[in-house]
Amino acid sequence: MKKNLFAWLCVFSLIAALCLTACGKDDAADKSTDAGATANGAVDLWKDVEGDEIQAKVTIPGGTVTIVLNRNGDGYISTQQGDNLDGNDFNRPELDAEMGMYATMYGTYEIKDGECVATLASQIYYRFVAWGKDADALLDACFEANFTEKDKEAYYGKGVIRSEEKGTTVLCCSYENDTYTAKSLTTYDENKVKISESIVNADGSYTSTNYHANGTAADVCDYDKDDNLIKKSVYTESGALEYVETATYEEGKSVTTRTDANGKVIRTEERKSKQLENGGHYAENTVTENGVVTYRNVIEEKVGADGDAISSYNSLEEVTGNRAVHNVNYIDHKNATNNYTFSEEYVDDVLTYYFCAIEKVTVIEGASGRQNVTYTADTGKYTLNVECVDANGGLTGQGWDYTPDEYVHGAWETFEYVPG
Repeated sequence: MKKNLFAWLCVFSLIAALCLTACGKDDAADKSTDAGATANGAVDLWKDVEGDEIQAKVTIPGGTVTIVLNRNGDGYISTQQGDNLDGNDFNRPELDAEMGMYATMYGTYEIKDGECVATLASQIYYRFVAWGKDADALLDACFEANFTEKDKEAYYGKGVIRSEEKGTTVLCCSYENDTYTAKSLTTYDENKVKISESIVNADGSYTSTNYHANGTAADVCDYDKDDNLIKKSVYTESGALEYVETATYEEGKSVTTRTDANGKVIRTEERKSKQLENGGHYAENTVTENGVVTYRNVIEEKVGADGDAISSYNSLEEVTGNRAVHNVNYIDHKNATNNYTFSEEYVDDVLTYYFCAIEKVTVIEGASGRQNVTYTADTGKYTLNVECVDANGGLTGQGWDYTPDEYVHGAWETFEYVPG
């Protein structure tokens, strides 16, 4: 099957576009006319470097990037998107080569106050690089499978543009020998108005600020060195504090607490997760607003020792304004007769929708089979349906309508599951 690269070609955020894999060491030569040469005793970027290119890995807010600097002052930043591809991805298994796609920003760099400052156009180009004995043939196979002639020059050149981006991105790094350390990352729009700025601390933690159009801070976020959000302060365009969120982390659990400008707790979000045996997992997310649980989602996937799925459980409770919903879905991958589906919705505490279905064979109104029941406010009735196998082995169905006063919920509608 031919590989569809367009599933990869999405619009990346700045950090996603810059979160790259890295490579190598710095090598080059004559430094008298280098773009990176400095005066006043500052370290020379090209000292002891052979060749005309420097490649370095740089850890920036949100990830790790590869920065490439040329001796003439040009440069770019690039990140691989997805896994390497080979001939099998294009129905050409005989090709001895691999290739990758890289989101790339191009620009220039200079040395300012002993730091390397790269100024890049925020436009993202998707660049295709192949290596191996049949590298050229693999590049051609990818082109033929995914692109048209209008993309040919870009595909074989600096890269294909999938969405227009404007503005600039500025990455400032300190450097020593072949080690580059990010100091700040700043983005500007096409009018040179600052959009965001991240300042990196010596321990790898950092503070990121997003700005309103009028130049005031929209939010200020503090992250630890592992990219965990520790604190977020949100402001109005006038500069007034709206709220502050703080987060705590421990193994398998995180809690985010939001307080208003007066310090009153108005929202908490608690997340729990753990790995189960054989690759299964459990996750729970609970949101409480002004003392009321407005969202709770529990997911559990159980897996057997053979690697096959045993069961899947998903429960969701959500309150939005005057509307409340509760959904439950359980799938028994070993025995479908245990499957269970439940959904109900209330508006202003009045039931507007109800549905429950099971696969297990039971007897209802004298009929034996799987069943479901539905209620809608539009009809004002409960409709009970039973599907069963008749004496000839054929599937038949029966149905009954009940008013809310007449309908009695059956024991089969009650499902007990203890997750975790």
